[in-house]
Amino acid sequence: MKNKFWVKLSAIGFVFFGSVFGLQNVSAAGPPILSLEQKSVYSQVVDVEVPSLSVPTVVDVVVDELGNLEDNYILVESSSQIPRASILTTNRRPILEKMRAQDPLNPSSVSNGAVDGDFQTYVSYDYNEQKDPKGNIIPNTVTIDVYAENDIETESIIFTFGRNVRPAQAIQVSSVDSNGKEDIILSRRVFNGSRVSFPLTKSSHFRVTLSYTDYLRIVEMQFQEYSPDEEVSQKIRFNATPGQTYQIYYDADRYMPVDTGEKPRLADVDNVQLIGVGSRRDNPDYLQADTDGDGVVDASDNCDSVANPEQIDVDGNNVGDDCEDFDRDGIMNISDNCLHEVNVNQSDEDGDGKGDACDGEESRLIARNPWIPIVTILSVAVIVVLLMLRVLKKS
Repeated sequence: MKNKFWVKLSAIGFVFFGSVFGLQNVSAAGPPILSLEQKSVYSQVVDVEVPSLSVPTVVDVVVDELGNLEDNYILVESSSQIPRASILTTNRRPILEKMRAQDPLNPSSVSNGAVDGDFQTYVSYDYNEQKDPKGNIIPNTVTIDVYAENDIETESIIFTFGRNVRPAQAIQVSSVDSNGKEDIILSRRVFNGSRVSFPLTKSSHFRVTLSYTDYLRIVEMQFQEYSPDEEVSQKIRFNATPGQTYQIYYDADRYMPVDTGEKPRLADVDNVQLIGVGSRRDNPDYLQADTDGDGVVDASDNCDSVANPEQIDVDGNNVGDDCEDFDRDGIMNISDNCLHEVNVNQSDEDGDGKGDACDGEESRLIARNPWIPIVTILSVAVIVVLLMLRVLKKS
């Protein structure tokens, strides 16, 4: 009995201490290293010129020459390739002009939540899963019209999406004049980061078309003020460790989540040390994106969210027909059973694949030949009468 007691006690102790040490190992693991898949989305990499430090020091890396880095970069330790938390600071300012928004899926009171300057309000769009005949996921599309009280001059929009919400997959931006003529100022492209840029445009009406493959929540769309006399400046701020060197991967062509571990308080810091970057170079692990897997890379694909290896573009506007909405009913051509007639409910009573709104031919046999039921009824009636006469004759 004593031996059994000690065996049980030893087993319990082994499990207990194993659990303790196991938990310690898990907690000490820290953030994972940047994987090859994560690296492959960034086309460029640059070294950070960190000076000799004696204690951890908050530094600002001047990155004006690297282009737009809004949510489009990752900072890593050079030796370990472990991502580290950072923030991007910029002197860009949002336009304060009062705006309103309108879209076909929400009342104006809800749509306005995307442009009211209030980060407590938002507009959201559910995702209705659709697949093409090959089984590829087809994005949903929404077009948002944004109106300003007066003409504004802008060349970029910064988007704020809801926390833990996947950003839009693709975007197109147009300006619309007082006669309703639409001018595309940013042709449809993969959405990277949170900021989109386009040629300087003056207008009071902008049209933003977004494609998405998951629930979408837009907290704010901020049109950025154009300041011709002010240099745009941006800096990456992080807490540098003594003896450590760093790299910045940037210029991503698709969205890729990266865990950067716990975030230090970096916003309100005095006497931040300014540092620079070395020469930039191509990232050897970069792979051009082919979001829809049709064999045409996104940079050359006229419809990068839907597989269209044929690249058909009937109207020659550089946007593949499968990614357009010719009749503007909110349903992309590839899923629309009436390409040239508005039919939001997609009703197809005869089930022939053509929506009732554009179906000039009845595909149901009986509906196409209304005489068939009449002939059938008369035939049955004749047979019944003949049977009755035969019964009467026998009786």
